[in-house]
Amino acid sequence: AYYGTRALAGAAMMAASVKMARSEHSGPAPAPPSQQTIPGSVELHCSPLSPSCSTVTAFFRKLKVDCKVVDISPLKGYEIKKAVVDGQEVSNIKQLVRDMHHARASSHPFPPLERAEEDQWCEWAEKVLHPNVEINLFRSPADSKQSMESVIERMGVTGMNSTLLRNVGSLYLYMTAKFTKRKIIQKAKGEESVSLNDKSALRIALNSFLEQWMSAVGNREMMGGAEPNLADLAVFGVLRSVEGSETFREVLEQTRVSSWYHRVAAATNMDK
Repeated sequence: AYYGTRALAGAAMMAASVKMARSEHSGPAPAPPSQQTIPGSVELHCSPLSPSCSTVTAFFRKLKVDCKVVDISPLKGYEIKKAVVDGQEVSNIKQLVRDMHHARASSHPFPPLERAEEDQWCEWAEKVLHPNVEINLFRSPADSKQSMESVIERMGVTGMNSTLLRNVGSLYLYMTAKFTKRKIIQKAKGEESVSLNDKSALRIALNSFLEQWMSAVGNREMMGGAEPNLADLAVFGVLRSVEGSETFREVLEQTRVSSWYHRVAAATNMDK
């Protein structure tokens, strides 16, 4: 028993020594990204169809941060799957962006706006505008295939992968858009609304939402004034994620959103 006790004590001392040696060599753990500090680099792993990815990219490029986007399959959803800031993985990059925005100093390039109004339009972009863009993008098998062609071109995918995305991927996104449309119909039940089973009505509804946004912007260059704010970036991100598609081209032609869109693109260095 005596020898057993001494052995256990020796093992405990050795383990403590190893732990201490490791901590001495590894040094203190790196601090998480600060909402007060502009990072040096950002890397996002996301689908080309992700509005959040376009919004976050625009935010950091406005700050002249090196923001790299790693494309993943457009079939993996619309959220950012991985974000790395200055070499550290961040679990919620959208929250970091919001915190950086609201903690800005007076010299911060994003103008102030009543937070309630800003949050309202950010939520609108996510919960109203994006679902309606999605069901327009994939409103029929033919539209879905055309939209997927624009994604394939943007990603630079070739060979068998492009064939799979064009045929299987477009069908999958058409089916998921039908599910989204069903949810919109259920939510609008009992309210005055256009029929969401009519292809032309889908586009009319989307155009009306964008006109609603432009009415809110009013005579300002952007909702933030001379510079975009988070609400501008949220709406911009939704449209940017479908750039090159027929839906994108038509809404820019048929609504007042075109000039605003290009102003935001220029202000965020996303027009290059």
